[in-house]
Amino acid sequence: MQQTDEKTTGGTNNPKVELLISRNPEQQGQDGTVIDLVRLFSTMKKRRGIYLRVCAALILIGMAAALFVNTAFPPHPAAKAIITLNYEGAEEGRAPDGGLLETDALKNTYVVSTALSSVELSKELPPAAVAANLKIERILSDETKKELEAISGMDAKTNDYYEAVKALKLVYTNKIVVTLDNGFTVGEDTLTIPDSELATLLDRIIDAFREWMVTEYADATRPEIFLDTGRDVGNDYLEQLERLSSFLNSLRTFASTRSNNFPEFRSSANGLSFADIRTMIDREASVETDNIQAHVYLNSISVDPSLILDTLNFELDELKIQRSEKLEDITTVETAIETFKNEQIDILRQEGQTSMTTTISTDYYNSLVIKHTDLLAELSAVNRKITQIEDRIAGYQSAAAATSAEKNEIEKKIEAACRNCNTIAGLLNDLNEELISSGGFAASMTNSVSSLVKDKNSLIKAVGVGVGAGAAAGLVVWFANALILELKYSSGKAKEDE
Repeated sequence: MQQTDEKTTGGTNNPKVELLISRNPEQQGQDGTVIDLVRLFSTMKKRRGIYLRVCAALILIGMAAALFVNTAFPPHPAAKAIITLNYEGAEEGRAPDGGLLETDALKNTYVVSTALSSVELSKELPPAAVAANLKIERILSDETKKELEAISGMDAKTNDYYEAVKALKLVYTNKIVVTLDNGFTVGEDTLTIPDSELATLLDRIIDAFREWMVTEYADATRPEIFLDTGRDVGNDYLEQLERLSSFLNSLRTFASTRSNNFPEFRSSANGLSFADIRTMIDREASVETDNIQAHVYLNSISVDPSLILDTLNFELDELKIQRSEKLEDITTVETAIETFKNEQIDILRQEGQTSMTTTISTDYYNSLVIKHTDLLAELSAVNRKITQIEDRIAGYQSAAAATSAEKNEIEKKIEAACRNCNTIAGLLNDLNEELISSGGFAASMTNSVSSLVKDKNSLIKAVGVGVGAGAAAGLVVWFANALILELKYSSGKAKEDE
């Protein structure tokens, strides 16, 4: 068994550190080889010129070897694509339906399997291996990047840092960077495919992702259809007309969005565009509905006035309760403000008040004033609603009961307006379905530009490895040579002592 001991000897003029590197424990009376570490490093220092040149030569050899290997066996480039999302809300990371966009869908089994089934590869790759080599990156907006840089320069222990992080809202661009690396791990093997096949495979993955998006979010890209043409049981005329107006607003919003995104798209059946349908909604349906609604409201026409009056009286009672609560809250806040003013006067009379006390008092007073203002605004809104309902109640009480003929006329107008809206909704739906089935809709959701990209740092990495290996080899040679000389010196001295 080998043991290593360390001992220090020396005087004032010749300090020396000796290292006992070998001793046989069965022969305790005999010393092993002793190396003087001071003399060892002194030898290395004296011969540094020679070995620095040797080290430099080995570094150059390492660099040359790294360059040769990187040139003769270049690393496989990766396929890279930039996907552009062309719909409202993409910059906020939203999907077409308003929810969060699932960018990881690029890696799901359906998308990858669909892509693999649509391309011929020189080697069979399982979907899991391909998904593992996909990298997805959302691109932050320039403004968000600047905010992150500003936050990174702040002291994390300060309140300003906390407030900045709390207020930070990550905003992305409408682009996604997708990278597919070569070298797929299948069991214990690593399979590579030609660069052209790699780029084609990434294109097919993005095509499958586009198809998945169209399928997944198709319902979110369809208008609300259809409106019931019959009168809802229990709904009075105004309620029916309000529902009709809401339906028209949803159609108008949908047609406007489509018109902005696809201004040139027209139906192959009737030649209508989304802008044409938007005009039909504005000029025909909305005007007709507004006229009926104004006539019913001004003349207090209803299906059953007693039911309307019961409903309005109930709403009026609820609003009066709200008004009483608001008045109580306002009185409470006004009392608190007056009490605060008196206490503040007492505080100001005292000596030695701190700035913290004054700041807290000021913030509290400001919060009371703001709350008082908000309560007054809420009370004003409640009073307006009370006045409106009281006017409607008075109108229904004073209005003569509508004749059966008048009611039938109103119902016919409402049903005709509903049919007209459904006709427009049908045209809008047909045009939208034609758009979805066309390639233009899929391209509007995503499109991409793909290319092969080499690792720009691969050569630098290879040279770095070569330089490191050469430097390490040079240091080993340098130390080993000095160690051999020291061992020879120690052995010779030991013989002389014998």
